[in-house]
Amino acid sequence: MNPKIFYRILLITICVFSYATSADKVFIEGSVLSSDDKPVKKAEVQLLDAKKKKILSIKTDKNGYFKIDEFDAQNCYLQIDKKKESATVSIRSWPSENKNLTGLNIKLSKKGERIKKSFGPNPEIKDGGANMAEGGPPSQLTKKQVKKKKIPKKQEKVFVSGKVINKKGKPVKKATVIVIDQNYNSVAELETDKEGLFTIENLKPADYNLTISKRKMLVKFKLKSWPKNNQNIKDIGVTLTKEKQQVNTLTFGPEPPQANAGIDQEMAYEKSVFVDGSESYNPNNIIESYEWKTLSENLTIDNPADPSFTFLSPAVDKNFIFELTVRGPGNIIDKDTVNVKVYNKNIFPIAIAGEDQILDIGDPIILDGSKSNDPDGQIKSFQWRQLIGEKTTSKSRKQAVINLKTTSLFVDTLSFELKVEDKYNFDLDTINVYVMDIPEPLVVITSSSSTQENIGAAKISLGVSAKSGKKTSIYAFTRDSTALGNGKDYTNINEAIFVPAGKSRITFPLNINDDNIDEFDEQIIIDLIDSTVTNANTGSARKHVLTIIDNDPPPDVEFITSNTSVSEANGKHIVILNLSNQSGKEVYVDYQIEISSSAVNGEDYTFQNGTSFFPAGKTRDTLDITLINDTIDEPSQTLILSLLNPKNSTIGMRKSHTIKINDDDNPPFIFVVYEKGSGLESDSSRTINYSLSTHSEKEISVRYRVSSYGTTSKRNKDYTLEDGVMVFPPGPPGSSSINFKVIDDQIDEFDELLIINLIGEPSNATLGSSTRYTYTIIDNDDRPTIEFNGDDHGNDFISATKIKVGSSSSGIIELGGDVDLFRFDLKYPITVLTKSFGETDVYAEILDNAGQLIATDDNGRDSNNFMIKTPLLPGPHYLRIKHYSTEGTGDYVMTLESSELYDKQADDLILNKTKSYFKIGHIIYEAMVYNDKSYDLERIQINSTKFELDSKRFITITVNDSTIINPSTCYVPSYGQYENLGIIQKNYISNPLNVSDLPRYLPNEKLENSLIFGIVRDYQTRKPIFGAEVRIYGAQTPANGASQTRLINLKDGETWYGGNRLPTKKPQYKSPVINKYPEVKGRRVTGLDGKFAIAVQDTGFLMIRANAPTNNYRIQEKKIRIRYERGDFYATDIWLIPK
Repeated sequence: MNPKIFYRILLITICVFSYATSADKVFIEGSVLSSDDKPVKKAEVQLLDAKKKKILSIKTDKNGYFKIDEFDAQNCYLQIDKKKESATVSIRSWPSENKNLTGLNIKLSKKGERIKKSFGPNPEIKDGGANMAEGGPPSQLTKKQVKKKKIPKKQEKVFVSGKVINKKGKPVKKATVIVIDQNYNSVAELETDKEGLFTIENLKPADYNLTISKRKMLVKFKLKSWPKNNQNIKDIGVTLTKEKQQVNTLTFGPEPPQANAGIDQEMAYEKSVFVDGSESYNPNNIIESYEWKTLSENLTIDNPADPSFTFLSPAVDKNFIFELTVRGPGNIIDKDTVNVKVYNKNIFPIAIAGEDQILDIGDPIILDGSKSNDPDGQIKSFQWRQLIGEKTTSKSRKQAVINLKTTSLFVDTLSFELKVEDKYNFDLDTINVYVMDIPEPLVVITSSSSTQENIGAAKISLGVSAKSGKKTSIYAFTRDSTALGNGKDYTNINEAIFVPAGKSRITFPLNINDDNIDEFDEQIIIDLIDSTVTNANTGSARKHVLTIIDNDPPPDVEFITSNTSVSEANGKHIVILNLSNQSGKEVYVDYQIEISSSAVNGEDYTFQNGTSFFPAGKTRDTLDITLINDTIDEPSQTLILSLLNPKNSTIGMRKSHTIKINDDDNPPFIFVVYEKGSGLESDSSRTINYSLSTHSEKEISVRYRVSSYGTTSKRNKDYTLEDGVMVFPPGPPGSSSINFKVIDDQIDEFDELLIINLIGEPSNATLGSSTRYTYTIIDNDDRPTIEFNGDDHGNDFISATKIKVGSSSSGIIELGGDVDLFRFDLKYPITVLTKSFGETDVYAEILDNAGQLIATDDNGRDSNNFMIKTPLLPGPHYLRIKHYSTEGTGDYVMTLESSELYDKQADDLILNKTKSYFKIGHIIYEAMVYNDKSYDLERIQINSTKFELDSKRFITITVNDSTIINPSTCYVPSYGQYENLGIIQKNYISNPLNVSDLPRYLPNEKLENSLIFGIVRDYQTRKPIFGAEVRIYGAQTPANGASQTRLINLKDGETWYGGNRLPTKKPQYKSPVINKYPEVKGRRVTGLDGKFAIAVQDTGFLMIRANAPTNNYRIQEKKIRIRYERGDFYATDIWLIPK
């Protein structure tokens, strides 16, 4: 057939068919509203066909209005979206008589509204069906629901009663009983009778505070109410005591239940409805019974006493109202209702006849409607109907998929209609089949494609240039490129590939072998054989290249173990690196020595940082480490290696390896350098040197003691040395020493021996053959002269012997009643330690420069000697030593030294004295001195403090976090005046002081007015009160004078502290005493933090009066005393008691 004639016939046929099947023209117009009923502008309105394919899209105007111009009436959807809100409108068309859809109001919501409409009423329904067709709401109930006149509920009233007794169980009469509501308003106030009884009647149920008090005794209760079913609180037992009691909570009867019939429901026809009241609130299992009843339709409830029930919804529109009643003990009940609305909620089924088809003459016709669906159920029936074209035959037209036959041998256009029905509605769709004379197609294959290695079977696409009614086939075979066949990378194929009749494209599989080796991408070539094609011609592409994309991760590279141990005598150690799997690529990884290694490169081992290389297919590599075997005893050392910078791999879990190098050397032995020594007893300090046979890298310790065999000298009389431990530090030179002191006495005596032995087993070493040391103390004293002589030390302050801290001295109590007096001078505070040695029973006293006794001791150390430790201030002091017996005589040795352990006492003494001048809330002054010796003062309010005292007694004072105080220029309150801190502390601290140009006391004209400050608080909640008025009252100013009191404004953020003590008395009523102080001296209103500050210049007694901004508090008054017109301050907090 001539192609021009063919296409002309086809065009005429399509035009005739279009004219014959033309549908009604309709348009849609309406408005879009938001969830709060406001017009939505620029909302997107999309018109979708029955298969939800987009036809057109428009946007609403500023009034939310839209209009879709005329189009063919068909089943369609409107999808409206604006931000997070949306709506969907399902629109039904009819076979004929479709009407325009106007006045459509669409309301958006976040959950997405669903609306049903139609193009006018169903022309086949004559009465009343239009409403349902349009998807409108179900018909209203036919029964009239008569509203019952509401009877006002009787307001609940309750009472509270009880009895008040004391500790002994006797009634308390005239105790005050007050009921206060949540706004601190008094609701009821009365007193107990002579039996201690009280009853508060006609209370409206609410939450209250109940207070019962008499004198200083107070008991509080919290009264809790319920929304309904409140009961009286009877016979409260109250015991009044002076002790504070816990606040207990009482309830107006047990907590009542709350009926909960569930949420309202909307149900479709013939569905099971579950009405559940089991979620009713049931405190303490108070519900005794449930009762259901219906308030609307006549419906029998099977088990009305159960918490829940079910029933089957009817097949007509109805509205049910059920009431649930729950009952507790007595008259405690509660009710709730639930609505169940039943109407036709069915959604139209969707008919999908499939895509239009183009077939060759003689090809079979297959109509497939299996994609049709019912959103809320199942399709009950299918019905196919031919509309136009040559007659076709089929065994059945009531199935989803049917096969048709036609005897026509000419070009033709066939049209079929599919009708699907569910229980309540139906839908239509059409499909066109164009029968044409189609020439044989070309075989088409893509030139290349790719697939993942783990796909299993790659799909190769092969097709024809156009659908054919004949089966097409062609042979294909594979050959290797970079990929290898025969099951290694893929499975070879060499077979015919078929394209079935009616299809234009198929895919055939090619099996891919999924290995676990990381490798480069590989390629396969698939060739088509021209001579094997049937029912088609070969196209231009006859070869297909398939790329296999590797999906395997790179292998992990890691040490085969996390740690190893080796002796340094081995000389060599091998560390193994391992890959978790083979790789088709070359793998590299760097290794390095970690700085945390304790072994030293070049001393303990030889090794350098480097890179490990794994050729493709290899999974192991080794690192060779050379160990150095030294002769030094040392602890085990570690060499830590780590991996980094991997290439074509990743670092595994064992990314570091620790090598423990164990030492194999024997420990050294200890020996004394010189076994003997000697010296005069005047050579006070001596050293005994010890050495190791070779130095060690371990710390070595050994105990030593003075030998009891052979030693003729006496401890603390001839020498000073305690038994102890000698330590050899690790490393060279491997030596240590023992130090001792020789006491130079004045006694002529024989030379004496001091022998020191090393004892026990040393740690990390052994004792050598020579460890004993012998020292000879050579006496250098002259022989005594026998004669009568005077006293060796003075007996009074003038003749006292001067000594220094850190020295020792000997003395003799020559005659009965003899006294030895020593003088020592201190330049700064220090804690001294003085003690005596010898067999003479003496005791000592420490005196100050005025002769006042500071400290004394008799038997502080043992039965004969004294020991005194005490902190002292700078200046001269005296040490007086006597014999315990008035007739006793004898010699002694005395030492005087500083005790660092007890210098902390002196430091605390200085710090506490300094801190006493810097209290939170107080005022200090900082002087600024100029070159002309004049000065100005800066007033500082103390909010925070910090003190530091170093070992040299240099004190650093920081106030308000950042201000450093110089004692030379700081003035602090001292006995009603402001005194220079440097002058006060000149004898206690080491700070450089320069007070030459400043007075000791500040003159009054330099000081600020005296200050009264504090916080107004709620007594119960402890919270500050905003807006409270604080007034200062004082005696009336004489006629010829005037008060200098003035108000001050605090800077933003300035803090006033002080007055942390709570009031000890809580008066409920107090008569005013303002008349004694008639004149107002100052006034201030508290800020958000409840703080106030008032500057005054009046002295004597003043009255503070605080009044809250509301009437919920009682007025509070307080009397204070101001001593000075300037520089004084008084911190006080005022506690207001609620009424």
